[in-house]
Amino acid sequence: SRAEARSKELPAAGAPIVASDRDAGAVDAARANAERCGVAHDITFAVRAVSHLTPPEGVRAPGAIVTNPPYGVRVGGEGELRNLYARTGAVLRGAFPGWRLAIVSADRRLTGQLGIPLHDAVRTTNGGIPVTFAVGDVPGGV
Repeated sequence: SRAEARSKELPAAGAPIVASDRDAGAVDAARANAERCGVAHDITFAVRAVSHLTPPEGVRAPGAIVTNPPYGVRVGGEGELRNLYARTGAVLRGAFPGWRLAIVSADRRLTGQLGIPLHDAVRTTNGGIPVTFAVGDVPGGV
């Protein structure tokens, strides 16, 4: 029930949450959504490219990266997206070994460019596009 769910709400997130995108407009939209939901105080927002991702300061234990990168239906050409996914995988393997990755994608060929073993957790749609929510552990090394 809603009452039961509300009784289990925490006053704050139990771990740092960082939300970032290279597009300032996307970051502003995420911040506005978080403010409407009353959770903006739990999130650090940053405008930054994937090549500049680093774990939150002071975090020693592995955490989770959850991402919904472009998958070519609305944004980017296929070659550009392959490069984005390959670069993302290299950054994650170098800076986030041992972390859990969860990614929304519409194209297994793109997620294959990450170089991170993933398994499908959920198949659904996003804006009418069939997508997979896949998860896996980031291996070490670049």
